[in-house]
This record gives sequence, structure tokens and C-alpha cells, in this order.
Amino acid sequence: MFLNRFGVRASQLKAVFENGVSLSTYFPSGTQFYYGYPAGEDSGFLNKVTPSVEELVAARPNCCAGPDISVINFAATTSASINQKVIDLFNIPQVAKDRAIVLPSEIDLSVEGNHRNEAVKSALKKLITPGSLVMAQPYTDDDLADLYQIPAQTTAWLNDKSNMGSYVNADMMPKSFGIFANGSEFFKAHESMPVPVVVKASLSSSGDGVFLCDTEEDIKEAAHKFEHLEGKILVEQYIKTVTNYGVHFGVPSDKKMPIDIIGVNEQLTTPKGEFIGGIIRSAEIPKELIKAVTHLKNDILPKVRDMGWYGIGGFDVLVDDTGKAYFIDCNFRMTGMSAYHFMIANQKLKRPVAGFSGEFIGKSEDLIKKLSEYGGKDANGKFLQIITMSRHDDTWRFNGTISFKNDKELKEYASLLLFADVESQALRFLAD
Repeated sequence: MFLNRFGVRASQLKAVFENGVSLSTYFPSGTQFYYGYPAGEDSGFLNKVTPSVEELVAARPNCCAGPDISVINFAATTSASINQKVIDLFNIPQVAKDRAIVLPSEIDLSVEGNHRNEAVKSALKKLITPGSLVMAQPYTDDDLADLYQIPAQTTAWLNDKSNMGSYVNADMMPKSFGIFANGSEFFKAHESMPVPVVVKASLSSSGDGVFLCDTEEDIKEAAHKFEHLEGKILVEQYIKTVTNYGVHFGVPSDKKMPIDIIGVNEQLTTPKGEFIGGIIRSAEIPKELIKAVTHLKNDILPKVRDMGWYGIGGFDVLVDDTGKAYFIDCNFRMTGMSAYHFMIANQKLKRPVAGFSGEFIGKSEDLIKKLSEYGGKDANGKFLQIITMSRHDDTWRFNGTISFKNDKELKEYASLLLFADVESQALRFLAD
């Protein structure tokens, strides 16, 4: 099912695993960290993540903040909402109370779209010390500019896929069939596009705004979906993928410190290209990624550092059936797998692990009864580690990992969690 393609020891990873890393390794002391995205198209970024997912995403840095980084959380992921007993039982990471910045509880699941953006912006103005904020995809409003450590426009430019050709070698990227200023321009030209192709919004994440088009009908659907999008649209070569990798890196704010490759994972995606989880198998770089990782560390990231950017991030890299690697997406921010790589580097998880998101509906006693058999304080024989959790009445959502020895065991453990009434797209994929 999942072939182990990891075969070459990477010296780039040695220091990371010997010394451990956290957000404190890459950001200056006093950083206030917000793993958040503007809803809708605010700042030109296409974000379809639901409020319930955003709550979990924002809590992920709790497990890897380090000694002097504060983390911005939504109220639903705090002990006041979850229940301290559940947090303690499942060892759910929390930052120290003096480093926990909690957004107002009024910003709940009912607050969506532009109303959510305005509510979050208002809260940030009140909660953030000027010059301290790091945000995954920042708001670019002029009246928020003084809050950021790194200019918001710099981060936004780097996260724009249409700019990748400025720092990635052309022979390591898919062929481009066009970059359109907005959805309307793409709509006018879509009938002339070849098939198969990939059509995607240049500023998006987690597979949002990505269409894998095998037929002219698929392109037509993408054109109608994007017709009113304000941001740029890219049309690129369709790569017949054998493996989809995430390559994670860290660029310290202290320029005397070396750039790190933090880890590599296999990406789990839906047939439409949406990210649903990942598998971290080894501390070794896959043979087919050596050239790409070398280019990333020696060429790409030094250029980015010279632009004034620092922090953590990851690139999505596809490998085709000839073994050729292609950089397809840039994430100059924390990603869906970053927290797990940090926990491994800090010896809080052991490889191999599979990361996933899940949902459970029931009373707290039901949750404990169903899941404490698989994860919790007594680690003997347990395979589930919950790293973030939110609660809304009897609905519990969480990010977690399955520790496993082989693919057969991974499939068995995923099935056990599904049988325990955990709803998860990734678990269904792994159990299939």
C-alpha cells in the first residue's frame, strides 16, 4: 500500500535530531505565533477551511512552541472548553498559561467569512504586542502592519505559487500553460487549455482551489468555480504521481545559525488533491528527493533568507514514475505535518507515525471509554497520540497520530479508531 522509499541518510537532519527543535529555534524570543488564515479571499488568499478546522490548526503550535514563544488559540481548544481531566488523560499539549493568548470566546463556529476576519483583526489589535506577531497567512491591512515581525507583504509574496519560478529551478517545476490575472481571465481562455492539466489558485493551501483536470469537462467545471475569483490562476502540467512528499524546513531568525531540513513525510490526499494527513516513516531522505532537498537547502532557502524571511515551512514535492521530482507548492508557514515533525525531533513521538484529523460525538465519559484504550497516560501498547482538541457541546474534534510498525498494523489501528466511532477521512483512507 505505502512503499518505503526512504534509503539515504541525510546529514542535514542530524543536528535537528541530536539537539531537538521548536519554534523558539527559528523565531526570536517574545514571538506571538498565530497559525491562522484569513477567511474567504481576504488578503487575496483563498481559504475554504471551516471555523472548526481553523480552531484545531491554531492549536497545533502548542506542542512545539518552545520556552519563549506565545501561541494564539481559540477558546474551544482551551481547558475551559475541553475539560482539564480529558487534557490530562490524553496528554494533550498545552503552552504555559502565561504564554497562552486566547481569542474571545465570541469568535466561535457561528462567526464565518468576513465577519470572522473582522472579529479576529479586532482581537489581534488588542492582544498583540507591536512587532511580535507571526501569522501563517497574514492579513495585509495597513492598520495591522506594525503588529508583524516580518512584513505581511513579504510572507504573502512567498506563499504565492506564481512566484516560485523566482527561486526554484525551472527544470524542477511542472511546465506552465498559463498564469491568469484572475478567474475571469481564465474563464475566457479555458477552452484553449490542453488536457490533462492542473488548475489552481496561486494563493491557497491544503488543496483548496486545486482542480485535477483529466477532461475538457473538468476544465469547464474549474473555469465556472473560479470565474469570480480575484486572485491569480495557474494552469500547469499534470504530473503522473507515484509519491507526494512534504519536505519541511526551518530558517532561524539568527542569520549565524544554519538552515535546517526538519523532516520528510508522505502526503495523504483525496483524489481531488485535498490534504487529509501524512505519514512520517524515517529520518532518512528518499533517494528520489536528494536533488530536490539539496536545491532547497543550498539555493532556494538562502535566497528567501536574503529577502528578510525566517521561520518554518514546507514544500510539496511530487515524484513521477521516472523518479523525477517536481516542486508544486510552497508553504512559508507551519503546515499540517509540522507539529508531528517537531514532536519526533523532540522525542515525544517515535517513527513511523501517521497524522490525521478526527471527530467524535458523545459525552466526555463516552470519549474516555472509547479512546483511552488506544491513547492516554499509560503508553504501554497504546498507539494514539492526540496533539490538539476542540470541544463544542458533545462534538470533539482532534488532530492525532497513529504509531505503527508496518502497513498491516497501520490499517488495523485505523480500523479500530473508526470502530470506536471516530469519523475521519484520513482513517477511512488508511483502513481501506
